[in-house]
Amino acid sequence: MMQQLVEKNQNLLHVAPYTWRLARVDWQHLNSLISPQDCLDAVTTAPTVDNACDNLVKRVTDAVQAHIPRRATRQACYPPWLSLRLLQLIREKNAAYRRWKNSQAVSDYWFFTGLRRQVHQDIRTAKRTYVTSIFSVARSPADFWKNYRLFRPENRAIPTLVDASDKPYFTSSEKASILQQTFLTNFNSTIIGTYSPPPPGLDDFFDDFITKDFVNGQLTTLRLQGSPGLDGLTPAILRNLSPALTAALTALINRSILEECFPAAWKRAKIVPVPKPGD
Repeated sequence: MMQQLVEKNQNLLHVAPYTWRLARVDWQHLNSLISPQDCLDAVTTAPTVDNACDNLVKRVTDAVQAHIPRRATRQACYPPWLSLRLLQLIREKNAAYRRWKNSQAVSDYWFFTGLRRQVHQDIRTAKRTYVTSIFSVARSPADFWKNYRLFRPENRAIPTLVDASDKPYFTSSEKASILQQTFLTNFNSTIIGTYSPPPPGLDDFFDDFITKDFVNGQLTTLRLQGSPGLDGLTPAILRNLSPALTAALTALINRSILEECFPAAWKRAKIVPVPKPGD
């Protein structure tokens, strides 16, 4: 029963939300749909910096989702029982399958079936060994369920944290408290400046701190392989939409500097730990 439970909760792959299909996008048409003046008005007329950031993100994401197709993606997420030797054997089995499909030779077929049989046997052995090693150390029901959570994909345990005086924090409530205090200290200001909308027709009102040329240069040189934020906008999308976003982003950054308030949306991120061998 435990073998079936582990096999049910373990997967080599997990589904990511989606990825954008950018190959055939008409960026010139999309830039014309996202009016630079409307984006600038969304930033300058908002009552707070957070509202300005949310308004700009909503305008861009609505246009992007309406005109750029998406598709579901699958990303590799290896279970803890999968060793490097077994992973290499699985890749050899997949290569043997492709070789047999291309040649249709009987010898390639029997070689592939032999590797497939060995992979299935080694996977069962690896799972059984890992389950035995994990649950054999449980001395109480609490230890049993603690070890069981290791098999669940939503397990995201935070390691032990220490503060400036090297005091350790072990419980989840203590870790949450010290993390919240750190983020509030680093990113929030106790002094909130006043904001006045720019005079009409004065395009360079916000260029006292950050210029449009600087923002445009940063957008057009974004690394295309970077990860998107929680809004799903990838660096490739921001780079291609730089003509429509430069003025609004310049206004948003300079307003953030003027009011000494960092947008709350830019403080949030999804962090995925990447285990290293031996963890």
